[in-house]
Amino acid sequence: MKTKKIISIFFMAVLLASCAHEKYEVDPITGINPGDIRDTLRDNVSKFRRCYESQLDSSKTPRELEANATFKFVVNEKGSVGKSEVKSSDIQSAQALICMKNILEGLKFPAAINAKSYEVTQPMNFYPPRS
Repeated sequence: MKTKKIISIFFMAVLLASCAHEKYEVDPITGINPGDIRDTLRDNVSKFRRCYESQLDSSKTPRELEANATFKFVVNEKGSVGKSEVKSSDIQSAQALICMKNILEGLKFPAAINAKSYEVTQPMNFYPPRS
């Protein structure tokens, strides 16, 4: 019985913290409002940025420091991340990706109402700190 639903929510790490909560329709399969997932990620943007910024190479130009990573994770019936993986990334530091994955796995998301679990595919875009 396949009760998982892929929910894809896009955000840019730099802009996410300043975005207003948007209204989304509740997914009929999971009973989850994608906006609630986005809120959880928005509330933790600074943690993901710390992972990224801790690995920046000061010899690179700001344009070279732009990076992207896409994570896929499963939220279980308790709202915990049961499994996660890096689907793609141009971040060269394995340590930064492990740090981000650990943060993701420690977050609490809304539990599925109509399903045992649900999958989320989340791209994240990072930019160097502003001077």
